[in-house]
Amino acid sequence: MTPNVIDGRAPAPVRAQRARRSLGRLVRYGMVGVANAAVYYTTYRLVLEPVGYLAAHALGLAVAMVVSYFLHCRFTFSVRPTWRRFLRFPWSQATNIAATTIGVVALVHLGVGERVAPLAAAVVAVPITFLLTTLALTGRRSTATGTRVPA
Repeated sequence: MTPNVIDGRAPAPVRAQRARRSLGRLVRYGMVGVANAAVYYTTYRLVLEPVGYLAAHALGLAVAMVVSYFLHCRFTFSVRPTWRRFLRFPWSQATNIAATTIGVVALVHLGVGERVAPLAAAVVAVPITFLLTTLALTGRRSTATGTRVPA
């Protein structure tokens, strides 16, 4: 699309279309997140008895990450799965784990209850992880900005 000559931005209808596309992706991202949690927990429970909780947790995370990758490629971002994307994907997920862990610890130290802190930390972590996953899988910062980043 041709940028606006005055301020260098795309015309308002184009920006609105990009914002709707980003909102749709964010909703689908959340849906995949719910499915991902179910895959993790199902895997965890299936292997808990034979391997113990720590190995079950690691296996659950690994299976959920692979399933999440393919669901995000197909459903959230409509991109073809590639080895390059597959190898970049875990970094966005590691960022999510780090952000939520740091957030929970910080919030609990600030006096937020231990039951509420993970939810509050997720509110901050999910948008960050969404942007990083968008970068990892599409090579773009966001469809809302229209700014390309090399894949």
